[in-house]
Amino acid sequence: MAIPLFASVIACCRLSAQKTETRVSPDDELSPETPHHPTCRNTGEAFFRELYGDDANLVLPFLDQLDATLASWLRDHAYGRVMNRSLIPLEHRERLAILLLAADQCWKQWESHARICLRLSIPLNQLGMDADNLAWPHETRSELKRRIQQLRNT
Repeated sequence: MAIPLFASVIACCRLSAQKTETRVSPDDELSPETPHHPTCRNTGEAFFRELYGDDANLVLPFLDQLDATLASWLRDHAYGRVMNRSLIPLEHRERLAILLLAADQCWKQWESHARICLRLSIPLNQLGMDADNLAWPHETRSELKRRIQQLRNT
């Protein structure tokens, strides 16, 4: 279910924002390492738009409406600092993302990241092999395989 994941992420984002508000000095505002620095936020949103394509025009306003703290954290940290790194190839990061989302049964977010995988030209056979290589509870494996098959049919 998606709500527990988002509820915990939102709570963590708010806690992080509260902690950083008390630590930031005027000199830190010039550093891209400062939370919510415009460079990271702008880079994160641009990277988000690159990954999500036309879907970004639907997803970003939805996130802003859902929770402003979460939306800011996603732009700044998740996409501006983490997903934007080149340590692991982007294709591998997205393959991992859909496996983690499937493990938590966050199917709505899984669908978004599965579409990103398709935009990145990750073969559906690869996604199927990734699913087969993990020890899943039976119902999760069945649902994941069903959803991958749905992608094949679209």
